[in-house]
Amino acid sequence: MPENKVLFVLVLLAVLSVFSSFATVPQSEYLSVLHALSVGFFGSSIFYLFVVYIPERRKRNRVRTRLQEQYKSIKLDGIGLMLMLSRSQPYRDREKLLDLKEFRKFFEEPVEPNMSRWACFANGLQDNEYHLRELLYYLRMLNDEIQYAMTTIDIHDEEVIKFLKNCSQVLSRMDMIQPDYDDVKLLCRNLWSLYTGFDFVEGQRETDIIQDMIDRIR
Repeated sequence: MPENKVLFVLVLLAVLSVFSSFATVPQSEYLSVLHALSVGFFGSSIFYLFVVYIPERRKRNRVRTRLQEQYKSIKLDGIGLMLMLSRSQPYRDREKLLDLKEFRKFFEEPVEPNMSRWACFANGLQDNEYHLRELLYYLRMLNDEIQYAMTTIDIHDEEVIKFLKNCSQVLSRMDMIQPDYDDVKLLCRNLWSLYTGFDFVEGQRETDIIQDMIDRIR
């Protein structure tokens, strides 16, 4: 953990300062110097712990929890819209569709001859600009939450930073979607990846990579 590294460096510097002080004072003053250094280091450590370390850690935990909750809420809102546009309103257990495999299984089911539930949703989305804008609003909210997290706390994991930046760029691009065939096809492709974990380059993922990256914010 980055915080542990900082604490280790502080302890190491304190030890080095003690040895340095011993090497530069008369032997008769060792105890007084050791006492002064010990008291100073203890006070600095307490100050850092309660003024810097604990508040920052609590802030990071709050931001991570908020992002986790908002991500789940936004995904559920999107599922509700997908159920409506695919004429699947009777389905009530929406949280079950947060599972990647369950979502894929459900929306790959045929609802009409030669048409899956996902294809039905895509057609409904293209024919209804109001609901298209509503879905884009959900994605914009998600992008806002990601941007908030990245600007509010210091994320130490470089892989997480890179992923969230890329995710934000994709979401920003989605905000320019228009109600035509090519744009809606691109949107549905990204939504399919978001809800099923399928990557068109890497293949099928077993877990929600966005959720995994959010969980790594420590």
